[in-house]
Amino acid sequence: MLHLNIFTRFTLKRGFFSCCFPNKEDLDKVLNYGIKPEERKIIGPEICQQYGPFDLAFLDGDHRKEAVEQDLILLSNYIRPGGGIVLHDMGLDYWGQEVRKGVKIFLKQHPQKEFRIEGEIGLISL
Repeated sequence: MLHLNIFTRFTLKRGFFSCCFPNKEDLDKVLNYGIKPEERKIIGPEICQQYGPFDLAFLDGDHRKEAVEQDLILLSNYIRPGGGIVLHDMGLDYWGQEVRKGVKIFLKQHPQKEFRIEGEIGLISL
């Protein structure tokens, strides 16, 4: 990656992308992972405004279907035409199914988007 000077084009940030926890059950799960929500803010809108538009975005965020849908709604507004969103953890386990449900909800609202899965990686083409 150094050969292509790619590191100068990556920005890594820590926080919640578009939403946080709508109920106690979800918050408890996060706390059990050792994550302290009070130490993380919602960063998606700021990142999209500061660094967008994007040719390609890699989304590995909150795996709850509601969060996936909200992340995709926000992020899709900042992807250049012909670009895409790569999604992680699209497997058949519990969290993979949650991600798939969130994508399905998003695609119902945006039927013009193309979507495909290869292994545990998904791609939404815009």
